[in-house]
Amino acid sequence: MLVLVPPGRARWRWEVRAVIFSFVMALSRVYLQAHWLSDTVAGALLGGGLALGWPAVLQAVRNRPEPAEDVP
Repeated sequence: MLVLVPPGRARWRWEVRAVIFSFVMALSRVYLQAHWLSDTVAGALLGGGLALGWPAVLQAVRNRPEPAEDVP
């Protein structure tokens, strides 16, 4: 849903809310002893890496030069 919000103040607010919600959810999982703290930290790092990595990969693929055609 966040990608449907146009860039600007409204999107920034939704991004901040998403980060706060994720942080509170991770703390609640540790508090309820459903996960170890290391599990939630690893999940946050994996999620952050994917969130930052996929756009970089997609941009690199999109900006890849076209292969030259060999014409005899």
